[in-house]
Amino acid sequence: MKCRNESSLREKHDGNGSRKYPPYLPEVSIKGVRNAVLEVCDQKTGELVYAICLTGNTVRPLVFADGTYTVRLGDPDSGKWETFKGQTVAMAG
Repeated sequence: MKCRNESSLREKHDGNGSRKYPPYLPEVSIKGVRNAVLEVCDQKTGELVYAICLTGNTVRPLVFADGTYTVRLGDPDSGKWETFKGQTVAMAG
């Protein structure tokens, strides 16, 4: 799997200029996994918004629109995953 890092997503979003606050979800983490894979899904549609490889096991996911998201962090090779449902920008403060 070819991975994109979060900074490339941030650069893509920063060109928008229409937001007054950073569109991040609450911070999530997983124990026992190094360099986890992050998946962000639109909870309403079930559509995968993006998936990236992280450097580490903690992240505050960037999103591109208000809504409710399911966030998964894990290791596809070992099958170890943590799922965080109902994540919203408003929850992140």
